[in-house]
Amino acid sequence: MRAINRIMGVLLGVILLAVGLAVAVQAVAFLVNRPNAVFPVRQWSDTAARTAVGDPIVLAVSVIMVIVGLLIALAQFTPVPPARLRAGSMSTSDEWWLPRRSVQRRAAAAAVRVHGVVSARADVTGRPDRWRLNLRADVTGRDPAMAQQTEHDVADAVQHELARLGATTVPVTVRVHRTGGVR
Repeated sequence: MRAINRIMGVLLGVILLAVGLAVAVQAVAFLVNRPNAVFPVRQWSDTAARTAVGDPIVLAVSVIMVIVGLLIALAQFTPVPPARLRAGSMSTSDEWWLPRRSVQRRAAAAAVRVHGVVSARADVTGRPDRWRLNLRADVTGRDPAMAQQTEHDVADAVQHELARLGATTVPVTVRVHRTGGVR
C-alpha cells in the first residue's frame, strides 16, 4: 500500500505542477491581451454557459467523481501489514524488532525445506506487537494422510525458524494444498 500511496502522491504532484504552470502561462497571456494563447478560454466559457445542471454529461461526470472518491476512501481503510514486528519476551529489557518481509521469506524458505513441499507463501497479519503467521504450502502427492503429516512437519519447521528469530509466542496457521504431480 505504501508503494501505491507514493506513486499516487507523485502522480498528483506532477498533475498539480502541470496545471499550475499552465494557469501561470494563461495568466501572463491574459495580461498581454491574448486570452486564448494556451487554452480556448472563450470557447470553454461559452460551452459552460450553455450546459445545464440536468444535462447527461454533468450527471455522468458527477457519478464518475463519486465512484473514484469512494474507491480512494475505501482504499485507505484496507489494513496495512506492519513493516516491523516485535519479537523477544515482550519485556522492555529483552525485545527487538524483525522486518516483516524477512520473517515471511524465512518462514516460506523453512517450509520449502520440508520433503514434499514444492512452494510456500507466508503472510503476516495483525499489529506489530501482536501478530500471527499464515502459511500456505503446496505439496506433491495425492495421499491425504501424507499431506497431513507434511502439514505437521511444515508447522514444526516454521515454528523452529520463528524460535531462531526469537518469536516463540507467535501463532502459526499452516494450510497445505496437494498438487497432483510427484517430484
